[in-house]
Amino acid sequence: MEAYQTLLTNSQSLLAASDLVASAEQSERMTLGRYKAGVANMSILDVLNAQSTLASAQATTCGRACTTFQASRLALAQAIGSLI
Repeated sequence: MEAYQTLLTNSQSLLAASDLVASAEQSERMTLGRYKAGVANMSILDVLNAQSTLASAQATTCGRACTTFQASRLALAQAIGSLI
């Protein structure tokens, strides 16, 4: 039962990580669009910051969430005896 609950928790974390990446992608697109449009208070540093945030979300957050989710799937499979 504990392995199943852990899997459910980690699947929610995976969904949250996916939402974080989607938000960072949208922010990066918006920032780049505003920069290209010449919005007065936008600088290349704003664009680079948005791109850095996106890269961090993709690499760190999703990588960790995916790994944890897969580990909990294997733990559940082991707990129910279907893992050889």
